Amino acid sequence: MRKTLILGMVALLGTQWSSAANLSPGKWPAAERERLERQESQSWSPSSARSFEGSGGLVSATVSPVAVYAGLEALRQGGSAADAAATTALTQITTQLGSVVSYAGVFTMVYFDAKTHKVYSLDAGYNSYLHEDDPATIPVADFGSVLPGLTPTVGGAKGRETLVPGFMAGLEAMQRRFGRLPFKELFAPALWYDTHGVVISPHLQGFFKLREKLLTRTPEGQAFLTQAGGTFPKPGALFMQPELAKTLKAVSEHGSRHMYTGAWAKNFVRLVQREGGKVTAEDLARYRPIWSEPYHEQVFNHTVYVNGAPHYGAYDLLAGLNLAEAMQLDRKGPYWSDPATFQALSRISEIVSGAPVLNAKPRRSGSASFQRDRGHRQGREYCGDHAHDQYPGLGRHRHHRRRHTDPGLRRFSAGAAGYHKARRSGAARNHRHHRARG
Repeated sequence: MRKTLILGMVALLGTQWSSAANLSPGKWPAAERERLERQESQSWSPSSARSFEGSGGLVSATVSPVAVYAGLEALRQGGSAADAAATTALTQITTQLGSVVSYAGVFTMVYFDAKTHKVYSLDAGYNSYLHEDDPATIPVADFGSVLPGLTPTVGGAKGRETLVPGFMAGLEAMQRRFGRLPFKELFAPALWYDTHGVVISPHLQGFFKLREKLLTRTPEGQAFLTQAGGTFPKPGALFMQPELAKTLKAVSEHGSRHMYTGAWAKNFVRLVQREGGKVTAEDLARYRPIWSEPYHEQVFNHTVYVNGAPHYGAYDLLAGLNLAEAMQLDRKGPYWSDPATFQALSRISEIVSGAPVLNAKPRRSGSASFQRDRGHRQGREYCGDHAHDQYPGLGRHRHHRRRHTDPGLRRFSAGAAGYHKARRSGAARNHRHHRARG
C-alpha cells in the first residue's frame, strides 16, 4: 500500500475548539525546563534541537529545544498540529532573538487535515510596496559571511531594503482555520521568555557580531543591544525583550491586524519612511495570505506534497528528491555517518540550485512539472535576514538584498525559497515577493 508523506505539520487531532490550556513555561516541570534551557544555551544544531514525542504526536524543529517542547505542550493540552506549529514558531523566534527567523518575516505551510484527508498549502510571503517602481536601484545589503563575494552598496536608503512581512498574518490564518486552542494562549511561552530572559549562547553572540555594524547604526538598534545589561551581549548574559513582549501581547489580544493596521504598522511605516523606504499604510493594510492547492509527486513510492503556487520552493525539493531516488540514496547510510551519502546530497544541492525553474502549468491535477528555462539566471534577487536595527518591539527585522542584472522585462527572484517570475513593467509595482524555506 502506497504511503503518503506530508511535508509540514500533520493534523493529528480534530479542529474542535478547546479553551482549557496554559502553555506558560512557568507551569512546566522545573527540572525539565532547566534542562531544556541548558541545552539551548550551549549549542545550536539539528541534533541538539531534536524531536519530542507525546501521546498526541511529534514535534520537530531545526533550532530551539525550548520551542519544540512548547509545541509538544500545545498537543498535550488538546491542541491541533496547527496549534503546535504556531506555538513552536512563536517561541523559536523569541528564543533565537530573531537571528534566524523573524516576526516580520514570512510563513509558508503544507498541512494535512486528518478529519477531511485533504492537504492544504498556505503562502504568506513578502509583498513589495506599491510605490517601489524602480527595483534595480534598491541598495545591495551587506550579508557578510552569509553570502560572501557579493559587493554591498555603500550608502543608500536602508528603508528600501524592506518588504511587507507575512509571518503573523500567515500564522493567524493557519491557526484560525485549523486550531483548537485560543489564539492568545499560543503566545504564552514566547511572552514568558521575553520577560524572564534568554541566555546568550555562543552562537547567538556570533549573530550579534555578524550584525554589529547594522545594529549600532541607529538608536533603535543600539537600544536593542543593551537588553542584556551592557553595551553588547556576552555569552551567559540574560537577554530581556520587554518591547517585544508588548508587541506580542498586543497581537495575541487583537490578532495580526496589530501589525498591519495597528500601532506596530504605523511605527513600521514611520521608521521605514525615515530610512528612505517607499512603504505606505496601504501596503500593510492590503496584505492577505494565499491559500492554494499543493503540488505533489511520487518519489520513493510515496506521495510527497509541497507548497503550491505562488510559492516555487517546491522546485528544489521535488527535483532533489527525484535525483536522490535515481541515485538510490534510500539504500545508503545517513549523511552524517556515510561520506558517500553526504557527497551525493552535496552534488544534488549544486545541481538543483542552477537547474530548470518550476513550470506552474500542471502536468496532471495538482502535480508539478518542470521545463528548462535558459533565462532563469539572467537576473536574481537575494533575500535574507538582517539584524533588526530599526523597529522597536521586534528583536530583528528581515531585510533584503537585491542584485538585478537583467535589463529586460523578466526578473527572476531566488530567495530563501526558490524562483518567482515578475514583469519589470509599470505593473511591477503590484507584484508580490514570496520567500520561505521551511
